[in-house]
Amino acid sequence: MPQRIRTHRHDSRAQTFAMVCAGVTILLAIAGCQNGGTRLLAPLQEANTRREIERADQLISEKQANEAAAILDDIVRKDPNNHAVHARLGRIRFDSGDYATAAQHYRAALRVEPSCFHYALALAQCQSRLAATSMDRDKTMDAAARAYQYAQSLDPQSFAATIQLAACYREQGAFDKACKALQDAGKLYPNAAVIHTQLGEVFLAQIQCDAAMREFKAALKIEPTNLAAHNGCGAVNAALSQAGGAKGAMARERAIAHYRRSLQIDDKQPGIRNALQDLEPYQWKTVTVTEDSPQ
Repeated sequence: MPQRIRTHRHDSRAQTFAMVCAGVTILLAIAGCQNGGTRLLAPLQEANTRREIERADQLISEKQANEAAAILDDIVRKDPNNHAVHARLGRIRFDSGDYATAAQHYRAALRVEPSCFHYALALAQCQSRLAATSMDRDKTMDAAARAYQYAQSLDPQSFAATIQLAACYREQGAFDKACKALQDAGKLYPNAAVIHTQLGEVFLAQIQCDAAMREFKAALKIEPTNLAAHNGCGAVNAALSQAGGAKGAMARERAIAHYRRSLQIDDKQPGIRNALQDLEPYQWKTVTVTEDSPQ
């Protein structure tokens, strides 16, 4: 009898051990299925996300930006680190004039991809637009300049980043920095008219009329129909016309000629039309301008 009891106890322990092992095996099997399910689910989620992005892109191409934004917003709610979707939303919001929201999306994209030049440049452009209407313009322009500097650090030879950074410097009154940035860019892009027009604007902001005129004329030699160059020449001559006398009258006629030529190239410039009317309130329409660059 004692022997049978011992055997019974031994069998009970064996059964218990077997049950525990079976339970562990089941738990491991469940965990394995869950992990396997996750591995299977991830590609399905990625494929679904790609389809949704393609659908949004199609809507964008069909000029249905709001519908596309709704789809993209849903994606980033589920996947806040999807930088490509943030960038798409940034472009949609930028195009609609919502620069603050656009900037938020580009910042989110940059947090994930900090070395992406295009995201950095787009963020800087948002900051520039915000500065134009900001109650704290200096602070916002400083933020734009820092953003352009960061973009330029990612691509030191970027033409767009350099030109727009120089424009920020000019707006901040940092004229020396603006000139250096533009002159450095001029070494890389000697035939870029915009570099000369930007330099002209920098000199004109400092009332350095001779230097400004030299740059605007250099731009016209490269691109005879450059609006900014004609308008710049007009502005310089308009300033010189204030001197009066024969020289002032000649400068006024030159300003009129440049403004007239500018309006021939693009008549949708109300500011230039107003400037022209200020110079010749009644007679400006009679000014004759040839296709050649005004002298």
